[in-house]
Amino acid sequence: MPASERERRIKIIEDVLKLAVPQMPKLKFSPGRSGSPVLEATFDIGRPRAKYRQDRISDGTLAAFAILWSFMEDGRLLILEKPESFLNPGTIHRLCLILYMESILGKEKQLIMSTHSPEFLKSDVSPIAAEEIILLVASDYKEGTKAFLASSFPPIVRDMNKGMSADEAVMDYAGPLDLMDMLSDLFDLDL
Repeated sequence: MPASERERRIKIIEDVLKLAVPQMPKLKFSPGRSGSPVLEATFDIGRPRAKYRQDRISDGTLAAFAILWSFMEDGRLLILEKPESFLNPGTIHRLCLILYMESILGKEKQLIMSTHSPEFLKSDVSPIAAEEIILLVASDYKEGTKAFLASSFPPIVRDMNKGMSADEAVMDYAGPLDLMDMLSDLFDLDL
């Protein structure tokens, strides 16, 4: 990628990240040992103007940077698998709002996420509809996991129609396997 495009993107990402993480450092690419660009962050907290290379930047900062960089790539689809692994719930929520606003302002990109975090189902801007949520429900260990639209569960639809948010309505249906049932079936025991 040409240096000018890299710098343009990093400036946009830096501005967006400051909305999600107010204490976000200044980011730039510096030449690495092999000549390839290396991400560098300058923090103004603690020791003034402390500079860190990408191997010293927090996993959360790198994850947020990678999500936004990927969102700017060409293509109409972005798939994120458990982005909450490195980001705190507040940052996740703010990034989702930013990505949503960007998508309605002209970036035609479909975002698909697999997550265990209810933070992704909260929306202050546009409520998430039951038709937009696919629940992966664990049945017994023999049948594995099944996928259902949240809109196929009448209690979820009823609760959401009454004003309950998506994160509250689906959480009762997103639980883990019942370990005791699995063990009793596996070993043919009555537990």
